[in-house]
Amino acid sequence: PIEGGLKFDGVSHYVEFPDVFNIAKNNQSFSFAIDFELLSFNPVADLLLAKMSFAASKGMYLQINENAINFQIFVPAAPNFPLATTVNLNDRKKLIVTCSPTNLSIYYNGLSASYNVSGIAQNFENTSPLVIGGQVESGLTNFSSNAIVYDLAIWDSALSPIEVADILAGNTPTTPMQAHYQFNENDGFVASDSIGSNNGSLQNYTLLQVTLGTSNHWVDSSGNPKLNGYSNFPITNVSTFTY
Repeated sequence: PIEGGLKFDGVSHYVEFPDVFNIAKNNQSFSFAIDFELLSFNPVADLLLAKMSFAASKGMYLQINENAINFQIFVPAAPNFPLATTVNLNDRKKLIVTCSPTNLSIYYNGLSASYNVSGIAQNFENTSPLVIGGQVESGLTNFSSNAIVYDLAIWDSALSPIEVADILAGNTPTTPMQAHYQFNENDGFVASDSIGSNNGSLQNYTLLQVTLGTSNHWVDSSGNPKLNGYSNFPITNVSTFTY
């Protein structure tokens, strides 16, 4: 299939994944790498990836704004772990988070930040699904992202700095992935796990939006909408016929 991504509208779109990963599980190590670009900033917050429950005050979320990337562990104390960086619109980059019971590290745009999370990581546990594209808890402020996500890889271990460098260089680390979403589908409502069966489901997308031309939210590697399984190419050499 043509390489590509999935576009989120910043209003209601999100993808929900099965609760099988170590992300936001008590004292469990995990890592994820997400290849994305923001198309506009949510005036409240872009929660690009989240696994949390406001009602239970449990879980985590990844918040993006113009001047920082924040990883928030959502417990009563609500500690925030920022990486100060400029996030530009329409600027595709990889963001990597690694977490063990003692250490959390964030990598983006050539910068990194690490934090001691001893005594905090045991407060993750919640039963909410993992989602990308925005927070979906009903009755709350809209935290959706107007963005394109091109790739999401998940590990059930904390990757080393050398492995992170490999990912940022475009290589695949030796540690096996737990799931990998390449978002290269052409149609439909499923984000397929290319190495397993932990498929994600598209939420609040309509059939029209994922099948027709410029309304298609499956995009190619340049962010252009796909049409019937193919990228949209300009039409040239058009001839006129007289009948």
